[in-house]
Amino acid sequence: MLIEEEDYKTLRDSIDRFDNYNNLRLAKRLGEHELLEFRLLAAHLDKKSGKWEESISLSKQDKLFKDAMQTAAYSGEPEVAEELLSYFVHIGNKECFAAMLYMCFDLLAPDFVEELSWQHGLNDFYMPYKIQAQRSLVNEVAALVKPVKELSTKDAKRSRRRRRRHLSSTQVALEIDS
Repeated sequence: MLIEEEDYKTLRDSIDRFDNYNNLRLAKRLGEHELLEFRLLAAHLDKKSGKWEESISLSKQDKLFKDAMQTAAYSGEPEVAEELLSYFVHIGNKECFAAMLYMCFDLLAPDFVEELSWQHGLNDFYMPYKIQAQRSLVNEVAALVKPVKELSTKDAKRSRRRRRRHLSSTQVALEIDS
């Protein structure tokens, strides 16, 4: 009924508040609607249902790239993010390529991004990402090195104590034998 009345605002509220409807059927019906707002709702439904590819496909169809990027980031799946990044390279949208590098920073493998940017001459757009990725790597390594050093120091102290005890017990044994 809300679709026939083209009341997308009330429909959006109902979708967000209630779960007693067939998500997939409604998303399919809305995705074929002529009004952009209804196709946005279809993408939203697909996103809620974990249908990342379908949601992103609808967003790409309507050139709503920010929504597509948000869905890729929300998915938490590297494959989804990499596919969308490749799509932006394929269509030549350098700005969306750069935006994706930050929106999906934790999902994108640095080697994948580096190869893609190198192959398509996007190094100027890639370089800030590369610097941040290297900084993150340095911070992660530093965070791992500190506990390892602490454990190593504790282990060395324990070994010295054991050696001293062993030497002391050996001296005592030697004195008793004498």
